[in-house]
Order: sequence, then structure tokens, then C-alpha cells
Amino acid sequence: PASFAQARIWLDERIRFDPEKPQVAIYNMPFVYRLQSSHTLWIKQLLHALPLTVNKHPSLHTSLHFDTLKNLLTQRVITHKTKN
Repeated sequence: PASFAQARIWLDERIRFDPEKPQVAIYNMPFVYRLQSSHTLWIKQLLHALPLTVNKHPSLHTSLHFDTLKNLLTQRVITHKTKN
């Protein structure tokens, strides 16, 4: 099952936003990193590092689903197999 904090956030989104419209990502935390002119960003390394980071932390690949039969909010950790 989902935690009380997850249930509160999920319920708050259902109350405040129209379910017919695209969901608003109000709980995302953007992060900006400014590169200095002397630094180099290697896109290949970045594309390699991002999935490793996401896969290391389950909260970054978890979704919430409401089971109408059980009347219960559950969380699902999306595995590599279920992403495809």
C-alpha cells in the first residue's frame, strides 16, 4: 500500500486538479547545474548515468494506482521489464 504521505499528495491532486486534463507535475523538484566554460558535458556519459541513478533509487521509478475493488491506494515500483 501507499504511505500516508503518498495518499495525502494523491488525494490533494485529485481534489485540486481536473482529472480530464493533463496532470500537473507540481511535486517535481527541478535541478539546474551550470557548467563553467572550462568544463565539458559528455552527453554519452550523461545518458549512461541517468538510468543508473533512476534504477538505484526506487522512489524515482514508483507510481501510484488506486484499486477500486479494494478501495486502496497502492504503489508500484516499475522494474526494467515493465518499462518496455
